[in-house]
Amino acid sequence: MVPLFPKHWSMRTTIGALHSPVSAGGGGEPLWSGDGRRLFYRHGSKMMAATIATTPTLSVTKRDDVFDIPFATDPYHPNYDVTADGKRFVMVQPLESSRATVLVVNFAEELKRRVGGKP
Repeated sequence: MVPLFPKHWSMRTTIGALHSPVSAGGGGEPLWSGDGRRLFYRHGSKMMAATIATTPTLSVTKRDDVFDIPFATDPYHPNYDVTADGKRFVMVQPLESSRATVLVVNFAEELKRRVGGKP
């Protein structure tokens, strides 16, 4: 996983600038919750969530481990999505290394040969 923001990551938003660490130890693949109150990010195999307060100043008020399960990562954009309520995730799970793609040329003919008759 390529970290997209270092340990002391700052961000600028339309409501102000945040100059405190979002993560403790870095992370990547940041994605805002639907309500804009949490910033989800990946740290290794962990899904993390930073709770963001806007008053009295823009700040991180809490950091949570959401879950720790290895899912596929992407260094350029979040490889997951979060439902609008922030309670469910859609993740990309890597294929098992023992799986292989099989290309069957002339599938209809191969099927006829194996089972006889028309497919």
